[in-house]
Amino acid sequence: MDQSWITLATGLVAGLGIGSVVTALIQYGLKIKEVAHQSQRQDLEARYKVIILLMYAAHDFVSNETTMRIHRPDLKCREDVLAELHAE
Repeated sequence: MDQSWITLATGLVAGLGIGSVVTALIQYGLKIKEVAHQSQRQDLEARYKVIILLMYAAHDFVSNETTMRIHRPDLKCREDVLAELHAE
């Protein structure tokens, strides 16, 4: 009877150890996926912000012309802004 308890206890400890390792691996994999997804969302958010700002500039280029010269010197007229929007 002592041998069966030892075998059961050893099996239980080994089983819990393997289960912990598997759980840790699964959590690590899920965390890596979450970080990648978060990075993609941040990139998309930045791109949408740029598009919105370009729309504002295209709508009222005269009042945004100074800002456009500072941040985007390659966009010199409303048509350039519209071409950039079309490219996006």
